[in-house]
Amino acid sequence: MNNKKIALILLGAIIIMGAVGAYGVLTMQDYIFEKIPYTYTTYVSLPPDSPEGGSLGGYLNIHGQGSNFNFDVAIPGAAKAYENRSDEGFLTYTEEGLNGTGKIESIDISLSTISGLIGGNFKEVMVNTPLKGTLNMTCAGWVGNASFINEGAGLEGVFVINGVHTYWAGNFTMEIVDGRIALPAEYIYHPQGNPAKTTTVNKTFYLS
Repeated sequence: MNNKKIALILLGAIIIMGAVGAYGVLTMQDYIFEKIPYTYTTYVSLPPDSPEGGSLGGYLNIHGQGSNFNFDVAIPGAAKAYENRSDEGFLTYTEEGLNGTGKIESIDISLSTISGLIGGNFKEVMVNTPLKGTLNMTCAGWVGNASFINEGAGLEGVFVINGVHTYWAGNFTMEIVDGRIALPAEYIYHPQGNPAKTTTVNKTFYLS
């Protein structure tokens, strides 16, 4: 029996448990959430660093089960763009790709959360479900971490990245715009050990 059929059977069990009481439903929903595997792939669009520059595009892949997930970002052509900018360019992304792990530390699971994961509607789950979690990531010559939270009014988060030569820190939000996930972000970067040369950036990244 495949995972989707198992999840549907468990979803039916939630409804039946409703007659037992709210506590029983909550316990069953938590159990089901931890058993559901999910995969999400989306196109990523990175805006240019300058008005005359072109945007870069690639793919984000997320693979997880319950609270734990892995992700990677691959953007063909990024290495060529990297050769033409300093190490202080956009997060020093290269064609080597970005890889990371994440953990959902708490989540307010509802029937729509379960059905969204079963139906592959990952972006609706992320934007509309109250949750809190963390990310760890690596790319080229840096390591980074982030935390995110959704208290029911949309997801927002903060991140810090330590590169060999550059430091970045900022915040981001997540919203659905015309069916796409938009990630408005504001961050600063400066050479390691030299915050006097800080630059502030405002950009919106898209997943579709």
